[in-house]
Amino acid sequence: MSPVDALEVALRARLVAFAPLTALVPPELIGDRHGLPHELPCIIIGDGQEVPAGISFERRHVHAFTNLHIWDRMPNLGTVKELAELVRDALRGVELQPEGYRLLDLSWSGARYLRDPSGKAHAVVTLEALLEEPRS
Repeated sequence: MSPVDALEVALRARLVAFAPLTALVPPELIGDRHGLPHELPCIIIGDGQEVPAGISFERRHVHAFTNLHIWDRMPNLGTVKELAELVRDALRGVELQPEGYRLLDLSWSGARYLRDPSGKAHAVVTLEALLEEPRS
């Protein structure tokens, strides 16, 4: 499994286990999927990127980035901002366990709040992780 895939699986597991978030977004609407959302509110996990970290001569560290797309049917941005904050709360102080990697750091790189032309509200939350690959 790639570092980003392992990170995204661990993120989803944490988000669907966080009751304050799933009180507003059903677990089945939190996940990795393609296309525009049909059921709202929802959180789409995806748009990943991996960059070598170059921390050691062994080259076993990677920065993994992923975007969470938060959607709601309300035209104002209040609900997606609230959901983005709940995502942040869900990840605060929690040790994720990406399969096959050791998570060294997870940080909230930022959030953008957008008004979609369809009338829906959309937030893009970017997360960055520093992962260590296993020794060969």
